[in-house]
Amino acid sequence: MDAVAQELGSVGVPEIVKPDTGQIGLADKTSERRGEAVGRPRAAIRAPGGAADRVRGRVVKAFSESIDIMPTVLDLLDLDIPLQCDGASLRPFLAGQNPEGWRTEVHWELDFRDVVHGKAQAELGIGLDDCSLTVIRDERYKYVHFAALPPLFFDLERDPGEGDNLAADPGHASRVLTYAQKMLSWRLTHAERTLTGIRLNPQGPIEIPRAER
Repeated sequence: MDAVAQELGSVGVPEIVKPDTGQIGLADKTSERRGEAVGRPRAAIRAPGGAADRVRGRVVKAFSESIDIMPTVLDLLDLDIPLQCDGASLRPFLAGQNPEGWRTEVHWELDFRDVVHGKAQAELGIGLDDCSLTVIRDERYKYVHFAALPPLFFDLERDPGEGDNLAADPGHASRVLTYAQKMLSWRLTHAERTLTGIRLNPQGPIEIPRAER
């Protein structure tokens, strides 16, 4: 943190406004509470220095996640991004670029257990440790996987209000399976891996750098 503070003092402070995603009321049927307003908040970033002046005011519609904030700040300060950062730097967008291989979907997770009153567990008939969900969302579809409840699958183009769950529709079975598999692959790729990519040899440990993974 000392290194970050020193760099901030010398190059300027990046200004990042990222709204909270709020709380999801699972029993609330309005899309404003459980839909896109919760899952897709906007963000605003102002990079320091004159190099970014030519693209100020640019609107980027590519997907970003909250986990991109720390890598972005570190990248703007020309500091190394540690392996435990799952996100990616938004710095190329701030320079007017469109980086290759950028994500085409976003993911988020929610722990909705009620530790104090047990309301969620009682209403849904599930255990404390079952009160969690994971979401994968791209431009067209959203898949929601629960630990102990049936999944949800929405066609956002046809049903932006998320009122028609297609998860059990035989016509969408293969697509639901595809999104479930994509989610599993994402979780495997981003599992704890601090001690991975390291091999011991007589000269000592060899570690594959983050950039080469």
